[in-house]
Amino acid sequence: GRARAQKMLDDALAQAKAEDKRVFFILSASWCGPCRMLARFLAPHKSELEKHFVFVKLDISRDEHAEELRERFKESASGGVPWYCILDSEAKVLATSNLPKVNPQYGTSNMGFPSLPPEVEHFIGMLKSTAPHLPAEKLAEYKVELLKKK
Repeated sequence: GRARAQKMLDDALAQAKAEDKRVFFILSASWCGPCRMLARFLAPHKSELEKHFVFVKLDISRDEHAEELRERFKESASGGVPWYCILDSEAKVLATSNLPKVNPQYGTSNMGFPSLPPEVEHFIGMLKSTAPHLPAEKLAEYKVELLKKK
């Protein structure tokens, strides 16, 4: 149990290093609607995104010791799920799903599934800043799709 979540991350970091990619690390939960929305959004784009990212998804309700990893990424602690970040192959955090400001309505800065225009901008910015070779037209396509998902 204990090592499983950590091993998933370590394996992803090793792969990212070998393939010169970044790690897209997602804390999720099976019961969480926005988590399912994020998974549904990512699924058809995985083949493109996997040229740039190694995906690791932990289910906080099922994966034993996901909590310990959650502790490691303090920014995720209060924000609910999905919470995600992009790491370099040394596990340095490059971008997170936390917006610059705390949303008073939710008491967190974690945007979860990006649906409002500033959230979509932030999400596209996360991809753009961490995957410089991701084609601009792909980013534009993701943006249109996210903004439609009302």
